[in-house]
Amino acid sequence: MSDRPVKDRNEAQRFGTAGNLHGLGDEYLTLSQLAAYSKISARQLRNYLALPPGQALPCYRPGRKVLVRRSEFDTWFARYRQRGKPVLARVLRELGLDPERLPDTRPPRALRDSAEKAPAR
Repeated sequence: MSDRPVKDRNEAQRFGTAGNLHGLGDEYLTLSQLAAYSKISARQLRNYLALPPGQALPCYRPGRKVLVRRSEFDTWFARYRQRGKPVLARVLRELGLDPERLPDTRPPRALRDSAEKAPAR
């Protein structure tokens, strides 16, 4: 990409510079751009916008357009991160244990692989 100034909005969108008001990585995205970025359909993103205020995807609505700041989406989406089976994590929390802080009790991968390859006696 050249260092010449961007002349029109279409050119800015082609090169991904539209909406970049707060530095790299923190741009405003339309729902179609956010769908491409997140691999979540625009329809599902609209469902996330309609959730109750404490759970809804944060957005900006200048006129009829819906814009989402990339960094705010990343923060909102990180709340839904899970590791392992959700039911197991829930049971561990009910027992007063933090699933994120449990030690890994599995043997190292090399030992597991050799145990699988060894003939049964």
